[in-house]
Amino acid sequence: MQISPLKTLVVGLDYERAPISVREKLAISPEIIQESLVECYSLEGVEEVMILSTCNRTEIYAHCKDEDVIVGWLAHYAGLDKDKLRQYLYLHVELQVIEHLFRLVSGLESMVLGETQIFGQIKNAYQSGLQAKVIGENLIRLFQCSFSVGKDVRSHTEIGSHAVSIGAAALKVAERIFSDVTRRSVLFVGAGEMIQLCKEHFSGRGIDNLNFTNRTLERAGALAESVNGNFFPLQYLPERLSQFDVIVSCTGSPLPIIGHGALALAIRMRKHNPMVLVDLAVPRDIEPSVAEMDDIFLFSIDDLEDVVRSNLEIRKSAIVAAEEIIRRGVLQLRDQINRKELLPLLRSFRDYGEGLRESEMRKALDSLAKGRDPAKVIEALAKGLTNKFLHRPSRVLGTAEFKEAEYLAAALAKLHDLDEHK
Repeated sequence: MQISPLKTLVVGLDYERAPISVREKLAISPEIIQESLVECYSLEGVEEVMILSTCNRTEIYAHCKDEDVIVGWLAHYAGLDKDKLRQYLYLHVELQVIEHLFRLVSGLESMVLGETQIFGQIKNAYQSGLQAKVIGENLIRLFQCSFSVGKDVRSHTEIGSHAVSIGAAALKVAERIFSDVTRRSVLFVGAGEMIQLCKEHFSGRGIDNLNFTNRTLERAGALAESVNGNFFPLQYLPERLSQFDVIVSCTGSPLPIIGHGALALAIRMRKHNPMVLVDLAVPRDIEPSVAEMDDIFLFSIDDLEDVVRSNLEIRKSAIVAAEEIIRRGVLQLRDQINRKELLPLLRSFRDYGEGLRESEMRKALDSLAKGRDPAKVIEALAKGLTNKFLHRPSRVLGTAEFKEAEYLAAALAKLHDLDEHK
């Protein structure tokens, strides 16, 4: 059987292997995901591809000949030396890909154990691949199975119970600085899923002074209306920074939108009353140098890692059960893949049997046409089929070396249920 040189793999980096300064260079925004997919698909030896890019990771799944072209594309995209980039990357191939993706979609590889956002992000990435027509049967089967396993894990374990999220962590760091955060003014910059999640946590805490700004004013207005808050155009952000005690920012801007100078002015206008800045964006929305300023408390998404680990004991207890579901899912998909690889052989075996049947049937029909005894014709037909079917296995068993013959004999007994008739 001819073995394809193609392999299914994933090349990526995440919050554990790469600092935010590297991850932000590899962040691929939704606006250019289709273009990026087409570029990767056009690389030599790539037959299927899918890109997953979140705040905490960027991964490229591919069915291709060699991962080096994928690494090269990532290095070019990030403007980094390929060898320098490799130190931050992980590579999984074949079964490793299945296990990695199943763990990822189940929330076991997230900064926040069991968080549900990654499930939706993977589904969106999969849909982008379908729309770009750059994924085929290999990745479709892989991701469809991952969705099923992820659903089973979340339905039958407590991996996603007891809400712990980046939104909850953002609220917690604000409460570290302000003893009564309900009396503080909060500004959300952006209108994406992360901001919506944070909005729910802050609103649920009983904070009334919630404000929103975004490049698309209508989206900011819709968020404000949902919590009876206020909103304003993004261009007024620098001059209004001083009005807010807590600022949570997560946009898709490739460059910082809140700079050192604007915050220095804002803190003077506040007479050095402290400000909490939570930057959830990758690339970052807030210039990192503002962390050195007095009365400014800046938290990046990496800084929230310790916070989100503090309330995970119940979820951690579900890891064993989740991993058992994942293990079964990996074995099932592996069997599906292996069985599919056997299909050409099975078709060949069936064609061989059909050829024997056709040959012996023609002989029988010729004999009947010549007026020979039907009973003898049927007996000759049965005998001819039996002899031809048994001839090749018998010859191979009789001429093979002992160890090979022993292996073939065991397979023959298994295939034809012969053990019971010894």
